[in-house]
Amino acid sequence: MRILVAFGGQSVEHDISVLTGLHLMKHINTRYSVYVCHTTTSGSFEVASRRGKLSNVDYYTKSGGSKSTPNSRRAHARGVAKILRLKPDVVINCCHGGAGEDGRLFAFFQTLGVPMTSCPTHAAMDLQSKSRTREVLAAAGFAQPKWVVVTSVAEIPKIATEMMSGETVEPVLSFPVIVKPDTLGSSIGISVAKNDVELRAAVEAALLLDTRVVVEQFIGDADEVNCSAFKRGGEVLVSACEVMNKKGELLNYETKYIEEGSGFIKKSGNQTVHKDESKIKELTERAYNLFGTKGVVRADFLVANNQIYLNEINTVPGFMAYHLWLKTGLPYETLIEMLIAEALSEPQNRLITDFKSEILAKNRSLVVRKKRL
Repeated sequence: MRILVAFGGQSVEHDISVLTGLHLMKHINTRYSVYVCHTTTSGSFEVASRRGKLSNVDYYTKSGGSKSTPNSRRAHARGVAKILRLKPDVVINCCHGGAGEDGRLFAFFQTLGVPMTSCPTHAAMDLQSKSRTREVLAAAGFAQPKWVVVTSVAEIPKIATEMMSGETVEPVLSFPVIVKPDTLGSSIGISVAKNDVELRAAVEAALLLDTRVVVEQFIGDADEVNCSAFKRGGEVLVSACEVMNKKGELLNYETKYIEEGSGFIKKSGNQTVHKDESKIKELTERAYNLFGTKGVVRADFLVANNQIYLNEINTVPGFMAYHLWLKTGLPYETLIEMLIAEALSEPQNRLITDFKSEILAKNRSLVVRKKRL
């Protein structure tokens, strides 16, 4: 069986995706023929065997690995041609952000008839957008913080508390607020604003990363709890929960990925069972079905003031959330095997797409060029 591991992409999360992909390849059963599909930051596909240069982390620490390359259209076409010649049986999606996580990569391989281990396009698009996720969850009765979406700094006055003084209407939000690019992950571009000056700076910074920015009520002193899920044979399996270790009021990129002892590096977290673990697992399963999700996901919760908020759902979680499954006794290699089997079990064409009709024959005259006399 030919397995294609896809990672990278035109995303600020490119480097994290590379780590997820290379780490996953170490745990794939050796009986498979494994190939790498790296998407550069210019959008070009690079395809090679498991033992090629794309499997060496040093390739990505040098400028040639992730830097935008010239003639990207030609490079992209060559990459697509390699994929077509390879004819993979299944694609394991390790792309964080961009086309890999918002469903476009899934749609590409779907047109080729190649199954992928991650979410179908409709679910991926909903879950990649923080504002759309909030809308769907709120409509389904999930607790959500107050939030608004802005697309320019000119829209800030409608949400800043001080600018509402003297008006009879209640402000949408009150400080402090948290500012997030709508479609990014990995805590990139996220900041807390405690006044008008900080809010403007935060929105300006986030608009450099996304065209839409979510501003929402900051929930202080909250436990951040993660839980993973995936579907197998029609049943949603739910992992153990993890209480994230964080320093300060916000779990940012530096704390999450760079610092020694971070959850990303050691995958340890807090071993104490959270008092709301049973409810969190129940909400994780419910949300998984609500969005029509497939593959492994990680649901991130905020717990404060006796309220459980489902903050977001990551459809391609870092390191595939394997550490949450290890806590249940499920080895990473087995998790990968299950994801591959589930992707292969999905019928690729379940709908009737052939419709017998005489419309072409009866309207032939509309499209046939008349001969010149």
